[in-house]
Amino acid sequence: MIQEIKHLLTKAVLEIYPEFKGDIELDEPKDESHGDFSSNIAMKMSKDLWKNPREIASVIIEKLN
Repeated sequence: MIQEIKHLLTKAVLEIYPEFKGDIELDEPKDESHGDFSSNIAMKMSKDLWKNPREIASVIIEKLN
């Protein structure tokens, strides 16, 4: 399941930022109210794209839906 999520996340990220070369990490949050998995990919991308990580995360979510 984790590999499938990483694949979908990678696909979404590359649609937004084709030059992205980093690793996509998935973690299980300590607080269950934060969901089943979390990733810091929007934070990593924000440095290169000079955009707010929340904006990037919103675009990633749109691509995943």
